[in-house]
Amino acid sequence: MRKTRANLPRLLGLVAVLAFVAAGCGGGGGSASEAADLSGAELTVGSKEFTEQLILGQITLQALEAAGATVNDQIGLAGTVAARKALESGEIDMYWEYTGTGWINFLGHTKPIPDSQKQFEAVAKEDLAKNDIKWLSPPAPANNTYTM
Repeated sequence: MRKTRANLPRLLGLVAVLAFVAAGCGGGGGSASEAADLSGAELTVGSKEFTEQLILGQITLQALEAAGATVNDQIGLAGTVAARKALESGEIDMYWEYTGTGWINFLGHTKPIPDSQKQFEAVAKEDLAKNDIKWLSPPAPANNTYTM
């Protein structure tokens, strides 16, 4: 997710990240770095400080660099609140976030939406309207559900 006030090169950077991740997961061969030329773009990537976030932050950072962007590393911020505040203040341009965290922690709802696609659409729409924060689509095909 990111602030929508960014310029076109930043938007292309975000699109490129999705393309790189999709290409990396697709197994179809070819080079993900062919997705976009981000020469001249300067982006700051953040993440929270736990393993999954550190890995996703590095994937994002390296994908953007491979596309030619200059990337500032703010990976490993001290938790959810710090990452969100950094995004809101413009200190970072992007970081990975769970839709449930956005919905409940930042938008103040008490119950999640059971359908993951509808949850994504709701948080993306409301966060954009209330906070000018854009969630990238499609959402990552990951799930943070705790079950037994």
